[in-house]
Amino acid sequence: MQKRETEEGYQRIEVAVPCVVTVNKPNYEPRYPTIKSKMAARKKAIAEVVVDSKAENIVKEVAISAPPKRQAGIKIKSGNAEELVAQAIEKMLEAKVF
Repeated sequence: MQKRETEEGYQRIEVAVPCVVTVNKPNYEPRYPTIKSKMAARKKAIAEVVVDSKAENIVKEVAISAPPKRQAGIKIKSGNAEELVAQAIEKMLEAKVF
């Protein structure tokens, strides 16, 4: 069970393993630790977690690969707003974007 931070507080989330977890930047200003809390964190003991040997075999690595390289973009520099939009739509039609 994990806690998910929201603007209103925290939301508890429970999932079965294996699972994929993603993290993104919040839409609000995060709270920063105070000097007092940093000093207290230095003194706090870190708990060790023992993993069952059976649990290690649950996750299997299927494949690891780098994402495909992105193609260079096309720059449209000349013309007024209407011409620029027309050129952009023309380029997208040529590339069969839609």
